[in-house]
Amino acid sequence: MSHTGLTNVTFHINTPELKKTIQVTISSDTPLITLLTLHLPPLSTLSLYDSTLSPSSLLTLDETNDKVEGEGCVTLWSLGWYPRGILNVIKKGEVLKEEGDTVTSCICVTTNETEKKRPKVSEMFEAVSTRFDNNDNKDNEKLPPPPPPSVRSKITKEQRNASLDLRIAALDAKTAGKKGKKKKIADTVKQMLIKNRAEGDKKLRSEDRFYLEVTFLSPIVDEDVTGYYFFSRLWSCGRVCDFIESRVGGKVESDVNEFLVKDEEGFKRLSNIRYLNELEKVGIVKIFDRVFVRRVKVGEEGVEEA
Repeated sequence: MSHTGLTNVTFHINTPELKKTIQVTISSDTPLITLLTLHLPPLSTLSLYDSTLSPSSLLTLDETNDKVEGEGCVTLWSLGWYPRGILNVIKKGEVLKEEGDTVTSCICVTTNETEKKRPKVSEMFEAVSTRFDNNDNKDNEKLPPPPPPSVRSKITKEQRNASLDLRIAALDAKTAGKKGKKKKIADTVKQMLIKNRAEGDKKLRSEDRFYLEVTFLSPIVDEDVTGYYFFSRLWSCGRVCDFIESRVGGKVESDVNEFLVKDEEGFKRLSNIRYLNELEKVGIVKIFDRVFVRRVKVGEEGVEEA
């Protein structure tokens, strides 16, 4: 009757020529002689000990177990090596040292060699606990002090934003008037920088964010103010203007804000009731575009509406 399963066989080889451990996963119906000839040196120079059970027993190869089939075929299953087996391999003529019922790491000794004693557990613990007792404290004092932890100054939000603004401006200057692959790569890098720089409602999902470069034009402020923001695609132009105004401030009751875009023909004013997703669909405003918010007096709107 055939028994099929996987057996883990561990070879502890300790000979003058070879000292190592081999682990093999093999079918339990594999003949013993096949396993040995595949993984061991010439068997005539070796002594084999079956250590699967304790105490170990000498394994002798003869006509009853050295065949790959027939009457002289012995499988790992029939040896009891399932689901695991342990085989200690030493030089022929030597014996396997055991203490009680435990194989001591396949130690090979000859009959003339003085038997070595395994240290007691209490002795091992004592050796560990006292291993530093003889150290001179002065020697420890001579050791160099540990290096101080690296100190990295915290960058403020304003410093970070200023650095990103400079990088974006440098990209614009470098790619001005250029076309083709380099311009496309530069635009991609610029968009990544704008995403890191932009301000807005952090609760807004990334797929709903509409990024814009917004320049605020005002007669009250000496210089135009440019910033990077993201808005909901469902926001109207008027809501965008109110948001920018809340960041800049200084509005009086008689002022109104205009949402402007610029093309080859110049500035054009967009109605404050138009929505960003609608403008994107018709191609008037695209994500990452530059737009303008201008503060004017009521009745002084002089820009044509798009």
